[in-house]
Amino acid sequence: MRKFERTSGKPIYQQLADWIREEIQSGNVPQGKDLGTHAEVASHHGVKPNIAERALNQLQTEGWILRNRDDIRKVTRPREAAGVLLKWDPADLRLEAEGPLEVKVLSKMTTSLSADLLKIFEVHGVDGTRASRIVKLHLSGKTPLALETITAPMNDLPGLVMKDHRLTNLYAIIRNHYAIEVESVEQRIHQRMLKPEEANNLGATPNFPALCLDRIVRAGTHAIAMAEWVIPAGRCLVREEGFRL
Repeated sequence: MRKFERTSGKPIYQQLADWIREEIQSGNVPQGKDLGTHAEVASHHGVKPNIAERALNQLQTEGWILRNRDDIRKVTRPREAAGVLLKWDPADLRLEAEGPLEVKVLSKMTTSLSADLLKIFEVHGVDGTRASRIVKLHLSGKTPLALETITAPMNDLPGLVMKDHRLTNLYAIIRNHYAIEVESVEQRIHQRMLKPEEANNLGATPNFPALCLDRIVRAGTHAIAMAEWVIPAGRCLVREEGFRL
C-alpha cells in the first residue's frame, strides 16, 4: 500500500487524488470500475474518510469518476465539451496610463509563510513553510502605479527567485520554466488602506485607500502561487482579459 505523508509539502487529499488519477490514466484502474464509497476508499488507502471524500470530489470535478445515489464512485474519463471551446489564457493585469510602462524588481528573497498563507497553500510541516517572495513595482514614467508581490512555496516552484521577473509575467514563467499548466486563478478583490512600506514604495501617504487584488494560481485545485496587486486609488485604470477561442 502506498503511504501518503504530510511531510511531502502537498496535502494528503491531493496526493491521494494524484495517485488515483495516475492509476486511471495508466490503465491500471479500468474505465467503469467501481471504486466503492469514500469510506471504502479511505480504508483501502489508509487515510481518514474526509480525506478520501475530498480527493474523490476533486476527481469527480475533473471528470475522472462518477458518483451514484449510493455514494459509489465509478471510473470514467473526462469528455471534451461540444460546441465552441473557450480556452482561458491567463495574463497579467493591464495597467492603462499615460506613457510607457516599466517594471522594477524591488526585492527577491526566500521567506516563511504566514499563518494566512499556510491556509491558502494548504502546506504542512517545516518543509512547506519556506517560499519565494518577489516584489515588483509597476511604473509609467516616474509615477508608481502598482505593487505586485508574488509568493510561491518552494516545494511547488523551486528557484523562482532566480528567474527574470522584469520582462515576463508569472504565468509565462510557470508554463515555460516549470512545464506546469495554470488551470485556474481565484481572484479576491477588496479595498484597504496602504501599509507604511507599500506607501513608501508607491510614493503615497500611509492609510491612503487602495484597490487590492489577490490572485491565487492553481494547478488543478492545488494553489502553487499567489500574486497580490496593490493599486492606489486614482493612479490608473485596470483591465484584464478573459477567454479566447
